[in-house]
Amino acid sequence: MQTANLFNDHTFSKKDVLLLHGIDNYNRDDLDLLKEVRENGNPDAILSICVSTTSACNIRCWYCYALGNKKRNPRQLTVEEYRNLIDQAVDLGARTMIVCGDGEPTYDPALTDIVRHAVSRELMPVIVTNGTIMGNDRVSKHLHGLDGRELTRFLSDSGASLLVKLETLDPKLYESIVNVRGAWEKFEAGVDRMMEAGFGDTWEQEDGTYTRISFTGIATKENVDSVPTMKQWARDHNGQFICKVPSPIGGALDQAATKLFPPAEVESVRTLIDNYTDKRETLTPIVLDGDKCMTCLAWHLGPVITEEGYYVECYTATEATFGNVREKSLSQLLKEKVKGTDWDNPCPIKDRLYVQLTQKMQEQQKAEEVICTG
Repeated sequence: MQTANLFNDHTFSKKDVLLLHGIDNYNRDDLDLLKEVRENGNPDAILSICVSTTSACNIRCWYCYALGNKKRNPRQLTVEEYRNLIDQAVDLGARTMIVCGDGEPTYDPALTDIVRHAVSRELMPVIVTNGTIMGNDRVSKHLHGLDGRELTRFLSDSGASLLVKLETLDPKLYESIVNVRGAWEKFEAGVDRMMEAGFGDTWEQEDGTYTRISFTGIATKENVDSVPTMKQWARDHNGQFICKVPSPIGGALDQAATKLFPPAEVESVRTLIDNYTDKRETLTPIVLDGDKCMTCLAWHLGPVITEEGYYVECYTATEATFGNVREKSLSQLLKEKVKGTDWDNPCPIKDRLYVQLTQKMQEQQKAEEVICTG
């Protein structure tokens, strides 16, 4: 596939962006103030809290960083522990709560309680979801006591924003990527209900046009040629559109040779899709991205807490932990683990993973050369 020939019609400019409520509200002044507060003796100051909920998931995307772990975790934080974590985060300055993790957040029966408490503390909830439960009344009723339409309306009435996974508009390819038959029908029904509930409504503020829905996907050899079409589809639904290169970890490594772009091509692919994606990374506020001061809510602006309570680098980097909220306060954990000040890198974790993949491929190539010459 010749990626250089895929994007000849640059229909959209970077001025044609939509801002997502809950993430893109942050600006350079917020970042500068956060830096100042931290430098003046408050290293535990934050603007966001990222929480992982259930590991359970109803789809099996081949590139998932947690593909081998899709069952419920018996050691998951209790609702009361989530509430306590939210309280601590708000006291430290958090204004946004990102709900993501190893599984599908809407498959956590505790989600509605977590969202209610966050809203009661004036946190803006942003839920990452594949959206299929909104189109599956049976499952939604079983997990939440609400059918799919009622669950969607609850999230909308709570002021939440949604980050909805969008890999392709081809039903057959979609179900190949998520490895579940019938998933496309549920996804379509879910998106219709999101629009019905008002997630596609937009409004103007001084810094731009806001929405409460973002469609996010990854660019691989399978779907990269449909990126312009997906951007248009997202706009037809008044949604932000984010397309990025995947993290080379978990399930993605098993398909690296056939579906991922080689590390040497990643930057050129990023350049191509940059004409269509509203931002390079999901949790980077657009204003900071455009100001070339790219910052991540899960790296710079606040911590990521796993479903077992561990403070980790990122949702995709959990191998190193910096303590547990069951053992220490959030303030203590933040003070003990002060991250670097690489404020200009939107995703240091992903870049590090690509460096590691490059090194691994080079080592494999050398080993093969030794075998061939031996």
